[in-house]
Amino acid sequence: MRIASVILIIGLVCGLVFQHLQQRRLKAQNQQLATQIENLNARIAAQDAAVQRGEQKIEQDQTELLRLRNQAAQLRAATNELNDLRLKHEQLAAENQRMRAGQAIAPGTASGQAGADPFLFVRDSWKFAGFATPESTLESVVFAMSQGDHRAMLSAVTPEEAARMSREFEGKSDEQISRDTRRQLSKISSYRILERKELSPDEVVLDVYASGGEDKVIGMLMKRVGAEWRFAGPLTDKR
Repeated sequence: MRIASVILIIGLVCGLVFQHLQQRRLKAQNQQLATQIENLNARIAAQDAAVQRGEQKIEQDQTELLRLRNQAAQLRAATNELNDLRLKHEQLAAENQRMRAGQAIAPGTASGQAGADPFLFVRDSWKFAGFATPESTLESVVFAMSQGDHRAMLSAVTPEEAARMSREFEGKSDEQISRDTRRQLSKISSYRILERKELSPDEVVLDVYASGGEDKVIGMLMKRVGAEWRFAGPLTDKR
């Protein structure tokens, strides 16, 4: 009977020990889970904060983008207004130059450029106009120079002027010649033919004022070569 009691007591003690160990293990697991939950909540909070900062940044970027777009629109409007004012200024300057020189071009002698002023040639309208008239030849020369096409330019001048220009081009690459040629007209926004002077049936001088260039009238000598006209150079270079 005593042995049975001892066995029973031992069994109870083992059960209590096992239960205690289970409770400690469960408590440790609970603490571990609590720590994991706390870490997970911290990560979620950090991610929420990052998302919120990202949303605020996006909102700020959108506001900045709208501000920049508004500034760009205002700048475009101001640029367009400035271009209009510049063109009006150039037209007035050319007209003032013509009036100061006391010169007037005869009607019907210009190349027939479309627009309200047939004697004003704006840069955007420059083109190859052929060699049928002194005016069209001048436009063809100016266009070739603005494009840096020195071969087209040589074909539009007299043989004497072509020889002189070829000497200037000597030792330069095509790229250098093209760059130098374009640079000569880089500041010219338009030119106006102020007067047409017939020196002979085969020679004409076109008095030209270029906006953006030197503030003076330059005489352009044009000569008939066969059935067409060619540019013989500015008179200022021949004096």
